[in-house]
Amino acid sequence: MFINAAVYQRLVADLQALTDTLAEERHRHDVLSGQDADQLAAVRQELGTERGRREILSQQNAVQKSFLDFLCSRVNQLEIERVLLLRQITNLDLPAPVLRPTSPEAAPPDPAAGLSDLSIFEDDPRHAPAGWHNDGTVNYGKPPTGGMTS
Repeated sequence: MFINAAVYQRLVADLQALTDTLAEERHRHDVLSGQDADQLAAVRQELGTERGRREILSQQNAVQKSFLDFLCSRVNQLEIERVLLLRQITNLDLPAPVLRPTSPEAAPPDPAAGLSDLSIFEDDPRHAPAGWHNDGTVNYGKPPTGGMTS
């Protein structure tokens, strides 16, 4: 089979361009693979560091929890002793308070959070002040005629 010289030259040029492109892509792949390997090593190092920190914190947490349990039991023991001594002195049968540790997740919600939107005059709006007198005192009666209003 006979191929035209111009077509042959174009095919050889295309093959050379593809060879150059392939060499560039291989080089780019090698560079990126090296960078990825370095990044992977850094991430593995950070992961090991964080795992070590987590292990240290979990051990510290266990130590602090056992110390808190000891303190609670000691306070309970002292409260029982106090109640026994008061019972001997006063002849009153008082209950002994018991201190129990709770986890932060099980803690009840803040009781003040529900009261923040309540007003002291919510029961009867007639109890609310009607404004201010000119001398700066609170007016609980009729609205002031010439003073500031709240």
